[in-house]
Amino acid sequence: MKTLLIIARECRLRLRRPSFWVLTLLVPAVVAALYALPVVAARQADEAATVLVVDQTGLFADGLRPTESLCFKPMPTLDYAWQQASAHDLVLMIPRRETTIPHDAYLYYRGTPPTVAVQSAVDAQLQTLLRNAILQDVYDLDPAVYHSVESTHLRLRTHDAATGHESHLQVKTVVAVALAVLMALALLLFGAQVARAVQEERHNRVAEIVAAAQWLTSVVRDRDAILKGESELKLDGINTDCEAGRKLYDSAKQILANLGLEKDSVTADEAADSVAIFAGTQFN
Repeated sequence: MKTLLIIARECRLRLRRPSFWVLTLLVPAVVAALYALPVVAARQADEAATVLVVDQTGLFADGLRPTESLCFKPMPTLDYAWQQASAHDLVLMIPRRETTIPHDAYLYYRGTPPTVAVQSAVDAQLQTLLRNAILQDVYDLDPAVYHSVESTHLRLRTHDAATGHESHLQVKTVVAVALAVLMALALLLFGAQVARAVQEERHNRVAEIVAAAQWLTSVVRDRDAILKGESELKLDGINTDCEAGRKLYDSAKQILANLGLEKDSVTADEAADSVAIFAGTQFN
């Protein structure tokens, strides 16, 4: 029960702090950026790459087309390609195979490997040329006709029959998943903070209890009386040999005097009646 009270208090305190909301929104965004930045940086090429193509199959060299990030140059042999290649050029080797359809292509580099964008662009053109060759030579199909059929698709839309508005279910699903991930990260961070606060609270309470027990045993002569749980403290039971005991003795005498009581003991109820105590206090 005490643990739940501590958790509830920590929740109230932290939810009121602007720093909690800033960290809750900022930390997930930073985590997402740390994952996204390497991917974005890897896909951005600093300059156009030159690819020297050694095509032993005869299916690809003439079909490769230059782009903003790629420039292709056919080469007769691999040795000649390496002689012509500069330090930053790439060499694309497509070896001849006994079967009709090649299965492997090798992109060689020196020093710095090519970016993901360059690799993806080269791979996309090779896959397109290979598919066109298979369609035309094996199945006797016109690649243009096949691509027009393949690109044809039917988009299923969901509309509310009453209002006619589109539901945009896919967009809502993506947004919901993203918000769920952010909420999970926020709850994870918040839970860790609350757990740490609860742990610190427990350690602090233990220290306070130990300190209170040491003080109590030092100001009372009969320590066994503490275990009896009595609500009345005898004045002669206070240990006046130490400074803390003398302060307690003087305080007890002052409480009895302010309450107008003449006796040799003070109860817990009398010590807690601050209104009556201060009412009988004489101010200078």
